[in-house]
Amino acid sequence: MKASDYIVDFFIKKGIDTAFVMTGGAIAHVIDSVAAREKEIEYVCVQNEQVAAMAAEAYSRTGKANGVALVTSGPGATNLITGIVGAWYDCIPAIYITGQVRTWEMTTGKSTLQDGFQEVDICTQVKNVTKYAKTITNKSDIPLELEKAYSAANSGRKGPVLIDLPMDIQVAELTSEEINSVKDHDFLLDQKYEITKEIDSFIKLYDKSKKPLILIGGGVKHADIKSYFNEFILNSKIPCVSTYAAYEILEHSNEYNIGVIGQFGQYSSNGAIQECDLLIALGTRFGIRAIGNNPDLFASNAKVVHVNIDSGELKDSRKQAELSIHSDIFTFLTQIDGKVKCSNESWLHSLAESKTKDLDISDKGTGKDVNPYWLVENLNKESSPDCIIIPDVGWQVTTLNQQSKLKFGQQMFSSWANSPMGYAVAAGIGAHFSNKQKEIIIHIGDGGLQLNLQDLQTVSHYEIPLKIFLWNNYGYATIQAFQDGSLDQRYHATDLNHGYSAPDFEELAKLYKLQYFRVDDDSEVKNTISNVLGASGPVLCEVIMDINFRPKPALGAEKAFDGLEPTLEK
Repeated sequence: MKASDYIVDFFIKKGIDTAFVMTGGAIAHVIDSVAAREKEIEYVCVQNEQVAAMAAEAYSRTGKANGVALVTSGPGATNLITGIVGAWYDCIPAIYITGQVRTWEMTTGKSTLQDGFQEVDICTQVKNVTKYAKTITNKSDIPLELEKAYSAANSGRKGPVLIDLPMDIQVAELTSEEINSVKDHDFLLDQKYEITKEIDSFIKLYDKSKKPLILIGGGVKHADIKSYFNEFILNSKIPCVSTYAAYEILEHSNEYNIGVIGQFGQYSSNGAIQECDLLIALGTRFGIRAIGNNPDLFASNAKVVHVNIDSGELKDSRKQAELSIHSDIFTFLTQIDGKVKCSNESWLHSLAESKTKDLDISDKGTGKDVNPYWLVENLNKESSPDCIIIPDVGWQVTTLNQQSKLKFGQQMFSSWANSPMGYAVAAGIGAHFSNKQKEIIIHIGDGGLQLNLQDLQTVSHYEIPLKIFLWNNYGYATIQAFQDGSLDQRYHATDLNHGYSAPDFEELAKLYKLQYFRVDDDSEVKNTISNVLGASGPVLCEVIMDINFRPKPALGAEKAFDGLEPTLEK
């Protein structure tokens, strides 16, 4: 069996039905093997390897199988790196296959700079941002190395893996003995955690608390226990707040969902953090954007219990914990299920009351240009109950997290930690191929769109029905906010007067054969949203934003975690 055929067969057996590709001589054999199995797996051609990398991890985020990207050697491989980094920091399992020069052309162990054309030691480049990276130089190693990579991607704290395949290895013939060589190997995906003593300590802390609060981190989402977690909260009645990465776990209307925390959080949720006396942090790393610059000002009145599948996050956590528990989230929850319950009705009532005082713009929508909160509020009402929402970066991320009222079946994600501009276009492509029947809504800025503009061609070619809301504020508004406070509003390289520029987006939509809509002020938002979401095929909707808009509330520098500005009126 040809090695490239074996690799594709491996993908199919793992439930993978799509590969995102940018071809080249060093990967052409693998793509050809995909084509030979077209009834079971398809290849999707993108215009840049970075998009392939991001589409693959978005496919993983939104489906049940790992995303795969196939690219050529040299620049093809290096163009993957931004997407790989995003998958690494967000703990997303994805499989990256790179072509490589023939084994006898490789410079490994030599003193020469480069022998083979477009040779790059990609494994060395990505070893610190992958769970496994390996160049296969012996054909008999292929079955074992694929299994090892897949196991690494999907075990423990999940993440991306990369397999580098020299051209002569791809075309080699595998014997039946080589193909069957992995049958006796046990590829353990699930580690068992013994936490009986830690559970006893936790119960003692819980029994002493009067105001318990759960902080939901991205690890809860990665555990794929959304339905169980909702049942657990319903039974235990423990109120919850979440980081951006986990906002979709509980729907907005859930009475125990107080909101999302962060430097751009909500009054209710940030306030709950400061009022609780026991904070149960599940699968979070206490990042700066989540808890602020000074960990001592976060949950300052609470004992903290930190549960994480990664012992490194417990060892070097930014927030000191009273009790650290090394465990997967499901194991921890099942061992406390039925043993904990919040019976403090006054605590629950006060949190529910605070939630009603969060941002409410129901009476807004009459201003010149568009208030982003008004756009999101109207999309809350019109979007389908199982849609996928993808904010790009900056104000799209903060505004959607502050104002979205997610339903149980909806999903919202971004490249939370790495946050590269242009991500949403690539992610929308990947999400579509794992959920072809779902509505996919993208929010991206005029600056962000230009970083992966070329793949509007992919959207058009495959007739991917993305609904792209282009937030046009004529510049890089997030950086301008930094320049407001740090550089006396000197907007160098961030607005039209200082080097920034953008194309005519209506003409651009015509060029890529996308339906085009435009919204100039708040009064047009409702009707335009209905038209956009009701349209078949891909749509680009340009929304002219207020250039002076800044997300509020925001956490002031060196303020306690509930010190959001402007101050909420009592």
